Amino acid sequence: MAWRRAACLLLLAGGLRGAEALAQVPVDVRPAPSGFDLNVGLGMRLTSNAGLEPGAGSEGDSIADLRADLTGHRGSPRTDWSARYTPFYTRYGNNGQFDTVNHALTVDARYALTQRSKLTLSDRFYASRDLSHIDGADTTGDPVILTELTKRWRNFADAGFDANLTRDLSLQVGASSRIERFDLSPSVNSNMDAARLGLRKQVGRQDGFSTTYTYSRFGFENRGVDGAEAHGMDLAWTHGVPSRTDWVVSAGMSTVSRGSDRQNQFTAAASLHHPFRRIDFVSAYRRGLGADAGVANVTVTQDLNAGVSGSAGQRTRLAVRGEYGTRDSILDGGDRLQLAYAGGSLLGTVTVNQRLSISGEARRRKQTVTEGSGDQLTVNMFLLRLNILVF
Repeated sequence: MAWRRAACLLLLAGGLRGAEALAQVPVDVRPAPSGFDLNVGLGMRLTSNAGLEPGAGSEGDSIADLRADLTGHRGSPRTDWSARYTPFYTRYGNNGQFDTVNHALTVDARYALTQRSKLTLSDRFYASRDLSHIDGADTTGDPVILTELTKRWRNFADAGFDANLTRDLSLQVGASSRIERFDLSPSVNSNMDAARLGLRKQVGRQDGFSTTYTYSRFGFENRGVDGAEAHGMDLAWTHGVPSRTDWVVSAGMSTVSRGSDRQNQFTAAASLHHPFRRIDFVSAYRRGLGADAGVANVTVTQDLNAGVSGSAGQRTRLAVRGEYGTRDSILDGGDRLQLAYAGGSLLGTVTVNQRLSISGEARRRKQTVTEGSGDQLTVNMFLLRLNILVF
């Protein structure tokens, strides 16, 4: 069915990352507290993923979730790095064939090479068989599309170099790589490699203007589909200072080609953060290029999200978030895709003491194929977890 093809996706957020990269403001490397934290959480989830129907007249499943978070951080006058490893075990009440241990790893590092230059490194890795997975590990701002596939992994790595040419002008160079794999028979691989080069001009204390050129290469292995490449130029305006309203606005044009097929695509990104007295409002929009492993094609991706978070008393924090997005294939060859999704979430955390907290979450995502059959896939998830700080 058409929805099964569309639902068998995890978004490979490739394409032109220039809109995000050019908007980054160089951050000074400062000492951070050094040490390690270990948190253990035990929770229960309820999900309505249609792929978990154990029999006629029933839908979804209950899932026990046991996870540990090991976080290390270390700082010095010239370095600042952190690493977080999260193994988590999921046990299904009616679908024991999906019981599995999953893994997520996040690494960030910043180095002051000289007084005028800095190096930033980051890596995001995720491997899972969890069918109820919606958001997962840090995905650099790109949501995971609903899927009925298991045994999948993805990795995103990025390196950036900033050098101050003058007091107000800086050079920004970077490269990134994204790999996504479905362990099918045969396996389905999709990857993206990108390089960027830009200049940023600081205007006063609150504003900055950037321009960035980005080259991207998309590859689809084991699908018999030729790769694609893109050249793009973006312009961005950043405004803001800490603890006050800040925003980023960027726009650009990309030329995407595969063989003789060539298209021009508009790219854009925007974000707004406004702190109120007791809550923070954050919203973001991105239109860019992606390569979806489930359909072996380059897509135009659009993602919009907005939310508020804040405290309700001294020990309670609440957050509400909504999201909407679309995916549309743009090149000839490979599978075609056109879908839209919408969803929202409510999260809350109550801190009992320094070592014990209770967190809850309610989430819903509805995904619709807007071309062809119009099939849908909806996931409702409810989660309650006890978190313990071991050390």
